[in-house]
Amino acid sequence: MNKNILMLMMGGTGSRLGADCPKQFIEIDGIPIFAYILESYGRMPEIHHLMPIVHPEWREYTEYWVERLALKDCTTIVEGGEDRSFSVRNGMRRLERMSEAEDLVLIHDATHPYVDLEGVRRVIDGVRRTGAATLVQGEYDTVYRRKENGILEEVIPRREVVSGASPEAFRVGDIAKIYGDATEAELSTMTSAGAIALHFGMKMEVVEGNFLNLKITYPRDLHLLEHLIHTYFFPGAKERIQNSGNQ
Repeated sequence: MNKNILMLMMGGTGSRLGADCPKQFIEIDGIPIFAYILESYGRMPEIHHLMPIVHPEWREYTEYWVERLALKDCTTIVEGGEDRSFSVRNGMRRLERMSEAEDLVLIHDATHPYVDLEGVRRVIDGVRRTGAATLVQGEYDTVYRRKENGILEEVIPRREVVSGASPEAFRVGDIAKIYGDATEAELSTMTSAGAIALHFGMKMEVVEGNFLNLKITYPRDLHLLEHLIHTYFFPGAKERIQNSGNQ
């Protein structure tokens, strides 16, 4: 049976948020954001292994929460690189040693805290059909292209435009080879796995997910997450995580 591995990218610094720690480690009700994400994926029967990619300075903290969530037996923690693409490459190198070429890897950025359970399942199906797939957010409003001076130039048909969400998913053998073949310059200039995959000619299926696939970048995004975390984003997770710590 092929495995589905979730790679959670959580090695960034989050400088634009202006917080005292990287945004994925900010605690809401005593629980870091990344722990909510791991708990949600850990409950999905379609996900067989979890692989957080972390900055070395945050490894011990991550290990504590992995153990508290009772995810220790299905989790491999990998230290990240100098930026996101190099961190993904570190994860791919570990994946190649512990998985088969036909296994699937789902790459989820911890700055996208929402776990679209149905969307994830459709992404997995998309990889099986096409070889690669990514969750996206469709555009509902009029989309413009603007000039450098801030003046609108033209309307872009919104059916042609989507914004990237999480996760992106691939067959391990295919995406690991791409990261192995990519030059240092290519890894430095293309941050998303999807961008690198497209650069190398990989066909990717688009899976439109939930409309509120929030990305935490600025303080307003964090405020929205704090207001909706226990209703829209992770209903029931706080109680489950607190109970897991009492076992």
